Amino acid sequence: MKAKKNSLLAPTFKVTLLSMLNMAVTFITQIIISYHFGASAERDAYFVVTAIPIYVSSILSSSLSVTFIPIFVENETNKNETEAWKIASIFMNFIFLALSGLSIIGIIFARQIIALITPGFSGEMQVLTSSLLRIMMPTIVLNGLSNLLSSIYYAEYRYVQPGLSTIINSAVMLISVVLMRSLGVYSLAIGFLLGSFANFLILTPIVFTSGKYIFSFDIRHPAVKRIIQVMSPLIFFGAFYNSVKLLEKYFASSLSVGSISYLGYGNKIILVLNSLAINGISVTIFPLMARSWAVNDMAGVRKYFAKGVRGILLIAMPISAIFIALGVPIIQFLFERGSFDHATTVAVANVLSILMVTFVSAGLGNVVGKGFYIAQETNKRAMLGIFLIGVYYVLAWVFSKQFSYIGLAVATSLHSIIGLAITTAIMRRLYGGINGMEILNGFLKITISSFLSGIVMYISYFFNGFIDIIAVKLMISVILGGIVYYIMIFRIFRLPEVQGINGAIIDFMKKKLGLKKLEK
Repeated sequence: MKAKKNSLLAPTFKVTLLSMLNMAVTFITQIIISYHFGASAERDAYFVVTAIPIYVSSILSSSLSVTFIPIFVENETNKNETEAWKIASIFMNFIFLALSGLSIIGIIFARQIIALITPGFSGEMQVLTSSLLRIMMPTIVLNGLSNLLSSIYYAEYRYVQPGLSTIINSAVMLISVVLMRSLGVYSLAIGFLLGSFANFLILTPIVFTSGKYIFSFDIRHPAVKRIIQVMSPLIFFGAFYNSVKLLEKYFASSLSVGSISYLGYGNKIILVLNSLAINGISVTIFPLMARSWAVNDMAGVRKYFAKGVRGILLIAMPISAIFIALGVPIIQFLFERGSFDHATTVAVANVLSILMVTFVSAGLGNVVGKGFYIAQETNKRAMLGIFLIGVYYVLAWVFSKQFSYIGLAVATSLHSIIGLAITTAIMRRLYGGINGMEILNGFLKITISSFLSGIVMYISYFFNGFIDIIAVKLMISVILGGIVYYIMIFRIFRLPEVQGINGAIIDFMKKKLGLKKLEK
């Protein structure tokens, strides 16, 4: 059995570095796609189709993997590795069969599914979208298995392989779009499918090259039955909770052409930022919280909970300040070329500035909501999910009528804030406290620092009459804002998290310098 690892710095750095590489490849892909398709009807159709496998993947990643990890870790910790892998193998086989059946159903009834999700689409648009869906339905199987394999890697403190798999996924997508651009929007669907397959292949070595896999369908195994029992209500009710993006497409399909694309580009950027800023902390904090819970170490659970929340705030808040202050020039610099005109730039920037609220609150929810899964309180999580999707439906219906696609972005942000507030209140009771004053103190200091940083960036960019090159102006503005943020959190507020990072960097540099002296 592997030794328990308490340090978050090293694994978080690895995951974040790999996320940055993935972000770079993904951004290049999005730039090429935006050049060819802009905010066209074809792009609207593709955004609708990708929402469906992502919807299924979201249900699995928020239910299967997070209910599986604690039980896998518990068996590996308290029993033996062979037993833990037997459980994993049974579940892998079960998930493969279940998702294969779902994929086949999706291929057969693609037209009916699209008509249900996008009632505002014309008949021609529904035919195109249905064709794309048939190509992409097998990704449900591949992504489901990849989610399960990634959760095993994380449970074993192995963070590099899942990170590499996402990079390969994005790279295959990029190559497919470039080589098959003559196929139009179909090149995007094929690239999505090939990328998902490559992602799965990269993750398989942990199972098939180690001899740990067992071909078994013994769902009567006590641990497997326990996982199914805990997971079932979450899967059922998670279908409601994770349907926000599908509902977004439902309302947006009746709006003007391009509305789905404006929201889609904004959501895609949020997804990339989540990969960069949030995943590195959330995926490393969860196994540590799970292990503390398994040995009834509530002080440890509260400690890691607080670390995760403050860590996400420390990274997410200044990033939000950047995109709120400089949204239009950033989108202009990244995407405004070809079919992506300035009107699209402004529309996407407006959506993105509102979705920054979702970026922060949903990022925090990645840590806060883990308590439901650690404690296996999935029924509470499920009931909360039903309530919140009802809240979103009302908000989306009201705001989309008044403010079109901007209203849908507002509805998404309000929905995430309400969900975070309720979840935090529940976790406070579940953990017997959450170090609330410590978290609140950090939140206020980080918010003030980010706000001042944003003001400096805005003034630096929009009141700079000496430089006309967008890239240079952006770089100068972000650097100045970063300096202000650094001074505030390191020198004025002296937040303990950043002081620890600063000390680790200094120690590392001293060690390297010492080694160089010895070599001389």
